[in-house]
Amino acid sequence: MGAMFALIDTDNDGTISLQEWQAAHERIFKVMDTDNDGTVSLQEMRRFMAGRTRGAARQGGGTGQDRDMMRAMRGRGRGMAPMMGMMFALIDTDNDGTISLQEWQAAHERIFKAMDTDKEGTVSLQEMQRFMAGRTRSARQ
Repeated sequence: MGAMFALIDTDNDGTISLQEWQAAHERIFKVMDTDNDGTVSLQEMRRFMAGRTRGAARQGGGTGQDRDMMRAMRGRGRGMAPMMGMMFALIDTDNDGTISLQEWQAAHERIFKAMDTDKEGTVSLQEMQRFMAGRTRSARQ
């Protein structure tokens, strides 16, 4: 998790801003969008999560940092197949069967806000780790 955090923290200040978070997820979206139609289908998402996407990062395109991030992400979704359809349905808010970049970014903004437990507008590595381990409490609790 530390390596992924470091790749997202592009200004190396030890925290991730919403802008850094969104920029990283936009790069991921573009790699998932293998047919370059501006949307991601459930099949494209499944291929990416299973580590079978042949996006720009794997084909030599993008920056070195993009390639490193995609390598770190590749295959993280193995074993998530039963949940993939539900996750996709939650992100596909207009129910058109694809995810637009806007829908993708909105979902990831909600995740960012849930991780930002101290509500400072940034996420620390510790906040991210607690969230991923299921130990995050929202500000309302």
